[in-house]
Amino acid sequence: QVINAYESQFSPPYVLAVLYFPNANEVELQYTRGYICKTDPNTIGCSSESQYLYLLFSSVSGHAVLQEIEDLLFRLSLQQTFCYSLSDFFSDIRTLPDHRVQAIHTQSVGSSLNPTRKRFSFRDSYMDIICYNTIERLGENASLPYALRQLAAFDKREQSDFLTTLSCYFDHLCNLSETASALAVHPNTIRLRLNKITELIGLDVRDFEVARQLYTGLNMMRVLQHYHVPEQNQ
Repeated sequence: QVINAYESQFSPPYVLAVLYFPNANEVELQYTRGYICKTDPNTIGCSSESQYLYLLFSSVSGHAVLQEIEDLLFRLSLQQTFCYSLSDFFSDIRTLPDHRVQAIHTQSVGSSLNPTRKRFSFRDSYMDIICYNTIERLGENASLPYALRQLAAFDKREQSDFLTTLSCYFDHLCNLSETASALAVHPNTIRLRLNKITELIGLDVRDFEVARQLYTGLNMMRVLQHYHVPEQNQ
């Protein structure tokens, strides 16, 4: 009955925001909740454990509306000491518990990798979340493709920059001209480097499936640079 009543008054899509106040009290949480819910009539919220504030935004019809929500939360985060995370969009209010987990986990992973940041979103952090959980479950050695280990060892031994070239190539959607421009070299130089990388690792980096796996592996390497095993799991 509660779900049906809510759906009849507040239309999808929804986004859940989780605000974490490390040193807050209930008065601060309720003030923030009241201010946001009054500012945005499509929002309801509740506090939990005297540190968390859950805010459910409805009728989030596009990125413009989402940006307004983010601007509001960011302005408040500058006035008060809290960080926040946003779930992905969802349309079925019955899946709210899953998106609560999603938002909390986004914040947990994001703050572990970027302790100084205040804002995290599931969409922006998706690759970090996948990589972080894989590393946490399998460990570093089992998480990285052997091909990237080969390339990293070659770069270190020969003082080359093949890993940087490959990462830039993927970041620019495998566009030779844009990659060359970003690295301030001629496109033929990038072409020769890619040929050498293919020769070294025995995989054609221009093949979509290979590129997809290596791109994920490069993100895994980036996450590992900031990854810290929680003390209780040492």
